[in-house]
Amino acid sequence: MKKLLLWCLLPLMVFGQNMLKNTGFEEKGENGMPANWGGHCTGGSTAGMTTETSYSGQACGYIVKIVDGKSHVAAITQGRLAVEPETEYLLTAMAKGNGTLFGYEYDANGKWLRGSKSVAVQSEDWVPISTRFKTSKDTKTFEVRFELFGKEREGKGWIDDVRFGSPQPQPQPPQNFVAKYDPQAKAVKLSWTALEGMRYYVSRSRYPDNANTMVHASNLAGGEYEDKDVPKDWSRVFYRLTAADEWNQRSEPTENVEVLLRATDEKGRVVLWTDSVMNKYRRYAPPQEDEAKPSLSISLAIRETEARQIVVYAENAPIKGLDVKVSELKDANGAVAENLELRLLQACYSMVRKTTCDPKLKLAPGLYADALPPLQGAIDVPLEATQSIWVQAETKAGCKPGKYAGVVTVTDKNGYKKEIPLNIEVFDFELPVTPSFKSALAVWPSAIERGYDVEPKSAKWQELWDKYYWFMADRRMGAGELPYPIRSEEARKFLTDPRVAAFQIPSGWGKNMNLEKLKADVEYLRENGWLDRGYVYCFDEPNESQYDLVVELAKKVHSLGKDVQFIMTEQPEPKLLDSIDIWVPILGSINWDKLYQRRKAGQHLWWYTCCWPKAPYPTYLIDDCGTSHRILSWLQAKYGIEGVLYWCVNVCTMYRNGAYQKECNVWEEAEMFPDANGDGFMIYPGKQVGIDGPVTSIRLELIRDGNEDFEYFQIYRQLLGNDLDAERQIQAVIAPVAIDLTHWDHDPKKLEAQRNALARKIMALKKK
Repeated sequence: MKKLLLWCLLPLMVFGQNMLKNTGFEEKGENGMPANWGGHCTGGSTAGMTTETSYSGQACGYIVKIVDGKSHVAAITQGRLAVEPETEYLLTAMAKGNGTLFGYEYDANGKWLRGSKSVAVQSEDWVPISTRFKTSKDTKTFEVRFELFGKEREGKGWIDDVRFGSPQPQPQPPQNFVAKYDPQAKAVKLSWTALEGMRYYVSRSRYPDNANTMVHASNLAGGEYEDKDVPKDWSRVFYRLTAADEWNQRSEPTENVEVLLRATDEKGRVVLWTDSVMNKYRRYAPPQEDEAKPSLSISLAIRETEARQIVVYAENAPIKGLDVKVSELKDANGAVAENLELRLLQACYSMVRKTTCDPKLKLAPGLYADALPPLQGAIDVPLEATQSIWVQAETKAGCKPGKYAGVVTVTDKNGYKKEIPLNIEVFDFELPVTPSFKSALAVWPSAIERGYDVEPKSAKWQELWDKYYWFMADRRMGAGELPYPIRSEEARKFLTDPRVAAFQIPSGWGKNMNLEKLKADVEYLRENGWLDRGYVYCFDEPNESQYDLVVELAKKVHSLGKDVQFIMTEQPEPKLLDSIDIWVPILGSINWDKLYQRRKAGQHLWWYTCCWPKAPYPTYLIDDCGTSHRILSWLQAKYGIEGVLYWCVNVCTMYRNGAYQKECNVWEEAEMFPDANGDGFMIYPGKQVGIDGPVTSIRLELIRDGNEDFEYFQIYRQLLGNDLDAERQIQAVIAPVAIDLTHWDHDPKKLEAQRNALARKIMALKKK
């Protein structure tokens, strides 16, 4: 990025009073820290001031977060600033590197209340960042923080010209923005109407989906800019323009302005390759090499689902009428495969406006593949875009083991045709109908209402909830509460189905527990032999002040019998040790010594993940690698974890300002829950694409694959026998792929190789 002109800032009083002191970090205080600023660092992480770089003046603040097993935060702070309750404030800065700007709110007694709304920076050059927020009704003081947080997170960040005060009017987007290519000058000339007191930022990208994020030129004071270094291999370039004021507030960007650098080919070229479905391809990214002889090979057991993908890239021109067809599958004798179903799924793309995964991956915002509706006919692919098509195989009971072959044919309207050999091997063993582990990946009926615009309790709403429940059961996942009251006749079809390995017994939430109804449901389940699959989930993620309530709830549940399982999303704590039957710690808070003690005491161990912890832990986030979603099942087999929990799989509206919005925007936007792309949803409502039911996602299918991998380990364990030597052999299969929760291999080829090797070990043992 080019810094063409450093804007000379006007006096702060033009825009209002800055409540901070030494905002430019020019004054040095004690111990090398900037005056009026402090550091909050643990382990070997550091914070302070430096003259090696700055936005303005001679110095700036910095943070350095390292991973040393002890450090969980590196922060530079200033506080406590006197503020008013229930009042709006503006916090801004110039920043670069990696870091998050926000603040802590405290009451009149100095008690911490909460963190304010934050803004993150991920930039190699100085950029303005700002956040607006409203203090709580009890807030009296405020502490400004610029930090990197997380035991496994590392990086450096720099901050300068920090401001905190009353909200200022946000700048309007620049007007009359024009960009034209000058072939003689071999440059793109940009112009706009410049306003006094504003500086401008030009963002540039090869692709249309992230033109607002790739800052190319900054701190422009005038209304013109000439871009002379557009890469020679680009056929087009996209620009956006933003304005920034004296308080470092950015305007909304202009719309994309596309500039063609050379004429496109009317026919273009289809670039095609095949790959593991664990490799995700963004909508706009440089392609792989065109495969001269692409092929698809799928191996799976009976009662299993596996897939490979075909990826195409539209070079020089859009692809019109891309179509994919699959022939019959036949064995070596020409017999058509029975109980072997093939599906074609089309990747759809969600907008990631800011990446929420591992900063070390240096992921750019843009369109990321996730939703996987069925391919329902020919589709178009935009210029310089990729399109992934999954070829998914499912073996039913009765499918004969052996090898099958077919052909996948890819065509378009311009005469392109590619025939891809499809080879499927069905292993000679069968996965059990009933999952070997329990799970609670909840379907929210309220989200069904929003996704399909149906009335709650209506016949259509009930029909859809049924579909969602079976949809999850087919993927070896429990969906939480049954779609019908426990003692109803309609619930019996779920309670008697072997696919339903676990379900939530409705109890009311927290202090609103309905003990009489719970008692009647428990007695009914006990009489019918179904109680062992049920659990009571009536409180979530308690803090220490809520432990007494958890103990009280547990006593009520256990008053109904020792066979009623009380589940809690918490790590073992002394006050709770005798109250919890199923411990469900979040991945980042696991203490193995404490958990294994609970196991020895006869209690059960599950785990969960959500918006936290992020990489290097496995996640369910859209912008994480595909292996991340599957590897958790291998770690589950490694540690003997009995169950998995996830708070919701079908959120379809944004959660903002403490409430879910009405508009269903999950098909376009990746961030339903703040700061975690994909958190809260792995199922898409089919109404938006003409499907009367749920639509799966890349993440959900990879989790399903992991669930099936777990069954491989269980079958292998049963064949080996439960002794120490057997456990060593199981760990030997896992070790090349996963060492622990933060050290696992991201390469799909290694996981697939170990899985296939495990399958052959199983078949060899079965023959003995």
